[in-house]
Amino acid sequence: SYIVNIDSDVNKVDLTSVLEDNKSNMKINGTTYTSPHTYTISPLEVGNTEVVILVTAEDGTFLTYKVTFMKKANISEVKVNTTALELKDQLDNPNEYLEIVNSDETSVISDSDIVATGYIVKLMINGEEKDRKTIVIKGDVNGDGVIDISDSIGILGHYLNGENSSKALTGAYFVAGDMVEDSEIDISDAISALQYYLKN
Repeated sequence: SYIVNIDSDVNKVDLTSVLEDNKSNMKINGTTYTSPHTYTISPLEVGNTEVVILVTAEDGTFLTYKVTFMKKANISEVKVNTTALELKDQLDNPNEYLEIVNSDETSVISDSDIVATGYIVKLMINGEEKDRKTIVIKGDVNGDGVIDISDSIGILGHYLNGENSSKALTGAYFVAGDMVEDSEIDISDAISALQYYLKN
């Protein structure tokens, strides 16, 4: 089994399967295909999407491969200065099952800490992760939990340099930068972030 984590802004994935032995047969999710074959999932929904590949050799022996695409979901109604405990209290699951970690998952956030874009809420039951969602604070594109001039510059950097540049915003950070919620980042988003900063 293989698990592939997918960012929330990805809506399509391609999985290419190639048989080592051309006398073998291949089924992907129950349908027979010839090798090589590219299996496309579009649209890719939030949550887990499984692809099961059954390879049957000429002698009848078979191998099963399972690939699970885990598309992250976002919690995008989070306000600036929300503590971890305040966020947990807003969610459906009991607090004792919720764990919030920083964006690189190196430390667990205490209940009194302020959350930021990119932080991850994990649903943990009996020590096993059952689900996860990424926190988005509109305007907080650098993941420090506040909205200031640097965020406006970050949004502008994405707009001016394009989504293939080193300044591009991706995943939760793209969602945070889309201040006007039109599924793209442009000058109006940078202005919205700047206006928020100047008013607060």
